[in-house]
This record gives sequence, C-alpha cells and structure tokens, in this order.
Amino acid sequence: MDNAYAGLQAGIRKILFYQIFLIAVVASALYYSQHIEAVWAVSLGGLIAITNVLSSYFWVWLADFSNKSPESLKNDVAFFYVGAMQRFVFTLLFFVLGFAWLKLPPLAILAGFGVAQVAYVLGLKQSHPQENRCESGSK
Repeated sequence: MDNAYAGLQAGIRKILFYQIFLIAVVASALYYSQHIEAVWAVSLGGLIAITNVLSSYFWVWLADFSNKSPESLKNDVAFFYVGAMQRFVFTLLFFVLGFAWLKLPPLAILAGFGVAQVAYVLGLKQSHPQENRCESGSK
C-alpha cells in the first residue's frame, strides 16, 4: 500500500469520526429538548451523509484496485461517474424513506444531513491542510 492510499484511509477515518461525533452531539441535544422521533431523524440524516462518504471511498478503492495501467484513465473516470450516480440515487432513496415511509420530521433529517456535511468539510480541511490554502504568486 502506498502513502497516498494510506493518507486517503486516514482522511476517511477522520471524516467519519467528525461526522459521527457531530451527529451524536446534535442527537443528544435533541433527545433532551425534543421527542425521540427528532433523534431518529437526525440520525438518519447523518447516516445518509456517512453512506455518501463510504460510497465515495469504495469507488475510489475499486478504481485503484481494478485499473493499474496508465491508459486506464477513462475507466477510472467511469468508476467515478457510476459512484456519483449511486450516491445521488441512494441519497434520494434515503430521503424518501425518511420523509414518506418512516414519516420522520423533515427538518430534523435535513439538519442531520447538514451537520454531517459540515463535519465532512471540517474533516477535509483537517486531512489536507496544505491543499486547501490559496497561494498567490507574490511572497
């Protein structure tokens, strides 16, 4: 395993930690101020975002595992498109599951998803601090 792949795994673990931690904090706060349905809804929203991260990681791993030749760039891009489609469809299905079938509070589901997305951004910034800076040509 090369350093880039090990760095990707460490970054994914950090992102998942931030997401799970922030969702647990929000769900705990809602447990004491709202009813239990809001806790389930926030948890479902967080699960949607966590599923997106795991799906992205899976498709990157699959593209890396199956395509080792330099001329396989088209196949790598195809893996990323399929992964993006899968994340979009799963996100919609999970939202429909929460809104229509489980009849959970929609605002709480969206809040959980939003908090988990904020955790995703925080995890990205922590995982790649040098790559997120804007550098100008002047010193």
